[in-house]
Amino acid sequence: MSESITKIEEKVLRFVSLFHIFGYVLLITPPRAIDLTVTQRTQRGELARQPLFVVMLVELLIRIALILLVAVGLEWIAGDTVYETYRIDIMFSIIVILGACHSLFYFLLLGYLRKYIGLRLAMRVYRLIRNLCYALIPGFLVVVPLLLWKWKQDHLPFEDGLVFQVYFLTTLLMISVGVLEAMVMKRKPLGLDRHLQDE
Repeated sequence: MSESITKIEEKVLRFVSLFHIFGYVLLITPPRAIDLTVTQRTQRGELARQPLFVVMLVELLIRIALILLVAVGLEWIAGDTVYETYRIDIMFSIIVILGACHSLFYFLLLGYLRKYIGLRLAMRVYRLIRNLCYALIPGFLVVVPLLLWKWKQDHLPFEDGLVFQVYFLTTLLMISVGVLEAMVMKRKPLGLDRHLQDE
């Protein structure tokens, strides 16, 4: 019995790890710049003398390069026509812009301003901004079945505006949930650097 539970736990941990890697590549999960900076300074590593914003910028550029590789790979698999017809390039551009905004506010609030405004307020404002950035992403997933149905019916994907309506309604719902969650939740946001969790 305990062996089967251990196997289930291992599978769940593998799935969570893959999900985290997927989120990291798509600029959804928080950056790791603070942990990396603290670790490098305590171990006197190569980045020990670099300020946090340099580490943050390097990490962001690497993550953007990874998401661009995913976008190019998807374009190669799907073909130029499908990629442009379904505006996949716009989706990836929005994800990159949101990820850059998320990283910017992560740096400003948790890397710099937390010393001046306090960790609690910095975490609350960060949670709100993070939720607002996240709110724009679920709509992309929600419209996939609709796009598949339109493809099966030989309809152009965006001709009647239904896809945009579903996307905007989903985004409004997620913004409402994100604002509510930021107002109600008291614990530190999940997925942050270990250094911030320990403070």
